[in-house]
Amino acid sequence: MDKIKDVKIGVIVSASKTLDYMNLNKYSTIEEVMRYVIDLVHADSEFVKRGIIASANFTYKYKTKNYLLRDKEILKEISKATDRIISEIEHFEIA
Repeated sequence: MDKIKDVKIGVIVSASKTLDYMNLNKYSTIEEVMRYVIDLVHADSEFVKRGIIASANFTYKYKTKNYLLRDKEILKEISKATDRIISEIEHFEIA
């Protein structure tokens, strides 16, 4: 997969890959999902990398809480939350 340069695209790609992995591995842990997404989705920018990780985390939690929703519906909700996810990582500082 090519390196992602735009954080919004990274968020959506990450969400999609997270759902793919969760569908193939019903009892996957957040650690397994994160490892899969980080190994699969690449970016040069630290900001985009944080967006990818935040999106995988958000998607995992959302899917776990709303397990009856179809992936299409979950991706729609992730799309709506993209700006909020980006805003959260913009204001996050690493100690």
